Amino acid sequence: MSISNERRKELFGLLDDLGARDRGDLYLVFATQDESVVEDLKADLLDGNNTLSSDTPEEFADLIYELREQKRNWSRRLGKLLIVVEQLTSRNEKQLAVKEIDDFISACTAPFYREIAANEKSRLE
Repeated sequence: MSISNERRKELFGLLDDLGARDRGDLYLVFATQDESVVEDLKADLLDGNNTLSSDTPEEFADLIYELREQKRNWSRRLGKLLIVVEQLTSRNEKQLAVKEIDDFISACTAPFYREIAANEKSRLE
């Protein structure tokens, strides 16, 4: 499932807001939360991993914190990757840069960040 950039910006903003709240606030949000928000975030950050549930307020809070952590983790790792790729390409080590990107893509559970890495790989090829 592909999420538009506009929708992703909306979702990530909402995730940042929800992830900054304490559990009690998330329990209150649970009752009014649009389920499509959670499903779209799971698709974009956890590759649609459906083993994480949001059926109860407690599970919803756990899922929001997990999604926030995944977003932070993959964002950080992608940033580091892009720096390494730039360093390698500046030394004419393009094959090694491509390998670093491939390793990231293989490990990454977030389609959004894999897509960015794949675009960077395309730029090098």
